[in-house]
Amino acid sequence: MSAELKQKMRSNKRRLLPSSKDQTISYNRRTVPETINEHNDPHRVEWTEIPAENPKEYYIGNEALRIPDTSTPRYKLQWPIRHGWLNERDYKSKRRLMEDIQIIIEEGIKNELKLDKRELPNYRAVLVIPDLYERNYVVDMVDMLMKEMRFSEICIIQVRKCIRHCGG
Repeated sequence: MSAELKQKMRSNKRRLLPSSKDQTISYNRRTVPETINEHNDPHRVEWTEIPAENPKEYYIGNEALRIPDTSTPRYKLQWPIRHGWLNERDYKSKRRLMEDIQIIIEEGIKNELKLDKRELPNYRAVLVIPDLYERNYVVDMVDMLMKEMRFSEICIIQVRKCIRHCGG
């Protein structure tokens, strides 16, 4: 990488300092790191607090991403959907994968729509699927929405991706 950087700098007619790497290393050695107070830190991370008694069984969303590595009890970060597909590779069973997806959907409905799980039979669901999909995934999702979550009806919409060429 260093050689490639030097080549690009030469081609862009930039001046190369002969000992810039050594200067950087020596500067970093003798400079004391600056401690930033929490109230002044623009990139401060709000870590998820894990209660000592009665910790939650699971966390989702940003809460899950902000669990400290040294948390007690330990949590395993799981990604049920990767690159737009159900992530069967990281799960031991398809049932467990679908349970995690159901938890995410139910928590979203509870937190964002302020609906209780018992109210779902009064509502209809819309399942949006991409133009390229695997039939068994759609069957599993419909099965989960109808049997497990008990929506009264489901509408399935297939979305086509439109890719346009931009001239220029």
